[in-house]
Amino acid sequence: MLEVYNNKHKKIGYIDGKNYYNKKKKKIGFLEGNMVKNKRGFPLLKLNKNNNILIFGDEQVGFILDTKIGDDDGTICEISKEKGELLDPEGEVLLSLEGNYETLELMDYFGIAGTYLKSIWSEKVFRS
Repeated sequence: MLEVYNNKHKKIGYIDGKNYYNKKKKKIGFLEGNMVKNKRGFPLLKLNKNNNILIFGDEQVGFILDTKIGDDDGTICEISKEKGELLDPEGEVLLSLEGNYETLELMDYFGIAGTYLKSIWSEKVFRS
C-alpha cells in the first residue's frame, strides 16, 4: 500500500492498487480503465486515446503530454516517476508517494492527480 503526502509532507491518504483512500483509510475514489471515479462509481475524469482529459463525456478540460498534465493555461502539474511525486509548474512538490511507486504507470498518476488534486480540477470545471 502506498502512502500519499501533501506539499507539507502530511499524510493525506493511501493507494491500494487502483483504489484511493483518505488518511482514515476510507475509500474516496478509484481508477477503472481510463476513468477516475468517486467512491460511489460516478465518473469524474476520463483520459481518451489522444491523452485528452475529459469531463461529462466529451468536454476537454486538460491533457497529458509526456510527463505533464496541463490545460489551455499551461502546466497544472508534472509527474516525477523517479521520485514518486507530482510537482507544480515551478517544480515544488504537490504530492509525494511513499512505498513501491516504481511500478506506477502514467494512467496511475492520472488517477492520483484526479483524486487527490480535486481542487485544481474543480476550478477548471466550475470556472465562469
